[in-house]
Amino acid sequence: MKRKVGVDGAGVKGQGIAQLYALAGFPVSLHDIREEFLDGAFRAMEDSLSLLVEEEFITEAQKKEALRRVSRTTDLEEAVKEADFVTEAIPEGLEMKWELFGTLERLAKPDAIIAANTSTLPISRMAKHSATPHRMIITHFFNPAQLVPLVEIVKHEKTTGSVVETTTELMRKIGK
Repeated sequence: MKRKVGVDGAGVKGQGIAQLYALAGFPVSLHDIREEFLDGAFRAMEDSLSLLVEEEFITEAQKKEALRRVSRTTDLEEAVKEADFVTEAIPEGLEMKWELFGTLERLAKPDAIIAANTSTLPISRMAKHSATPHRMIITHFFNPAQLVPLVEIVKHEKTTGSVVETTTELMRKIGK
């Protein structure tokens, strides 16, 4: 099983996804382009986890431990350089995703899985310019990611079986 996760994009989906990984015990590096986006995401995670404590789904200790597992950075390389699994949660723009995937292929470990969170863009189009399409996959989290127990997994024709298996196992470990 993969051990460290990077999440790029600290919006509603990104912070929910980061919360899921952290609550399941994975160290998470959350990236966004501005510090205030990261601060807002962290506050949203605190609020979301507090609600789970209030509703007795988790304990206060579990909440604190999950928050401790999340590191925040505006440096994408810092966020992904040690990650075994990278989830992007940026806006739905094909050119933006192409640029990000090219950057992730350079910055992330060569065996890191790169997962796109999208419901509208086909993996074949996103992987069009990829040098490593065998490690690309879609993990489409439904909103709110931290509450809805469904994740759609879509592979590329070149995605390896081990990437699909590892992704499926990871999604199950985070309760999806």
